Amino acid sequence: MKAEDYKQWQDLEKSYFNLSPGVKALFKGLSLSPILKLQATGINPLFGLFQMPADFVRVVLTRGRVYDDLFLPTSLLKAAGDLTRGLYAATKESNELYRDWIKHGGAMQFLFQYGTDTKARIINKHRGDVARRLFKIKDLTFSTLSFLNNATEVGMRLAIYQRAIKTLQKEYPNLDIETIKFMAASESRKFADFHQGGALSKDIDNLAAYFNAGVVTTKATLDGIKDNPVLFAGKIGQMFLFISGLMAYNLSYFDADDWDDIPDWEKSRYHIILLPFLDEDGNRMYIRIKKDYAMMPFFTMAEMASESSLVYSLTGKKKEYSDQDIRRIFELNSQSIPFFIPGLDKPSSIVSRVPSANLAIKYFGNYDTFRNRVVSPDKKDDLPEYLEGAYDEKVEYFYKALGYGAELSPARLKAAAESVILSPSSSEVTNLAYFLADYVAMSTYDLPYDVPESKLENVMDVSLKNLERNTVMRGMRSVNPDWKTYIQQEEGEVKRIKQVEAEEDFIIRKELGLKAKRDAEKLKEGQGIPSGLPQDVKEYVQKLPEQKRKRAANTYIYQLRSKHFKLDAGYYPILFARTSTEAAKQFELFVGSTNVNDPEVKEAIRDLTKAGFYVDKEFKFALSKLNKESKK
Repeated sequence: MKAEDYKQWQDLEKSYFNLSPGVKALFKGLSLSPILKLQATGINPLFGLFQMPADFVRVVLTRGRVYDDLFLPTSLLKAAGDLTRGLYAATKESNELYRDWIKHGGAMQFLFQYGTDTKARIINKHRGDVARRLFKIKDLTFSTLSFLNNATEVGMRLAIYQRAIKTLQKEYPNLDIETIKFMAASESRKFADFHQGGALSKDIDNLAAYFNAGVVTTKATLDGIKDNPVLFAGKIGQMFLFISGLMAYNLSYFDADDWDDIPDWEKSRYHIILLPFLDEDGNRMYIRIKKDYAMMPFFTMAEMASESSLVYSLTGKKKEYSDQDIRRIFELNSQSIPFFIPGLDKPSSIVSRVPSANLAIKYFGNYDTFRNRVVSPDKKDDLPEYLEGAYDEKVEYFYKALGYGAELSPARLKAAAESVILSPSSSEVTNLAYFLADYVAMSTYDLPYDVPESKLENVMDVSLKNLERNTVMRGMRSVNPDWKTYIQQEEGEVKRIKQVEAEEDFIIRKELGLKAKRDAEKLKEGQGIPSGLPQDVKEYVQKLPEQKRKRAANTYIYQLRSKHFKLDAGYYPILFARTSTEAAKQFELFVGSTNVNDPEVKEAIRDLTKAGFYVDKEFKFALSKLNKESKK
């Protein structure tokens, strides 16, 4: 083994706990961190492109020795020009700037190399011809997939290098150019050299993926701030003004509900720009630009402060954050710090940094620690696991097929798997793999119940639709009005909320029941039910919270039909059931059978239909399920 290879090998083998290579390999294998690193940065073609804005802003804000202009726009313009030249040079190893940077000590371990085995490359140099050729094919594949990552990461360092030469020459006019270039290369490495880090952080990195990268990045950021705190304070203050302007655009030109309908975990990690057009479901679309993890807490504070003042100036109402909102936002931002903070962080937040543990928490615990929410709100004792996410278009067909065949939850299977392989909107490799898996599953396996994919007859159309949606979602998404239904609240809070809702629903049903009884008495026998709601009912419904209006209107119609057609009161629990599964159970209790071929069952379904009850596919499926169970 050559001397330089031996030195690098020894450096890779360092261990704070004196762990042997075999033990470290075991920890890596059990944690599944090598797979996550490979997927997230090793062979994730567009990772660097979407990460670049975050890195660009961090360089300008924290590398005060390089970009020393107090006026932020000036620093941004200079950095943009440097980055353009750096990106061009990074794509050509023969470029003079690139070669000069390497010559003066610019080479280091880059983030895109996480997940590609450095030790394997060293070993390969000393293998036979066949093994070397096979490794070369694999290496060529990986380097092709990571081409853009390499260009953006090296380009950012080259931007720092060329600007540092100019600023250092002003700072040290008596030093020769060679010394200046070595110092400039050192500045480019200080941005974040992922080969650095202590033996302890590298040991932890065997289990907790990217722990060492987080430590190195946090240290580099803090060092940059410490070098020139006054300059950093001036720049971050101007950044606050930019964030306030962006918030003013989002809240002034669009409905405040659009902003509230974006999940907290999205707003914490990305700068949001709402767009003037809607998706096919009528939801507002937005562009998301990644924030740097180290800068995330600063930016979030600026957004909260500007949102609060803008809401007050626009509506006259004070924007208030509940204790739960504050706690959730704090937890989301604290995840940007690679360390566990006792008393502030949840124990699950440190455990979840181990990919295999995160996988287990998501599937068996039904909880996403990254977003602080439940994975599947469909998880209920009375619902078969294979129906969790079965009617969700965002859960791929092959997960539904796998879930039905193995009697597992498709929604939780997807979330657990993506703890390691990433979501299809975060990795083009995963997106393509999902496209192929969906195509094969839909071509070869028919589910015994209808799913959203059944609407399209052409299997290729469905697969291509998912491929296109996931590609667009990497940078552009739609608001999600239902995101808060996924948030896991404390058990006591859930009970309190359910009790309050039950009391409110009882009062609403009672009030509408009296109105329905009054209006039913006015109808002559055989007379049809008038379309629309009477004026007083309409006014009553409009005063209710928006999420209760549709259900209240249906409640009035159900009660009016029930009283007019003299429907047995035993049907009421079926009419007012919240889910199709619950309605089917109430149907079985009242009718005594769930066999849709029984005359008694057919008559009951006809009576329900008269009352306005919609006998959908989920209700029929639930009836057939109960019927099968009753025969066992």
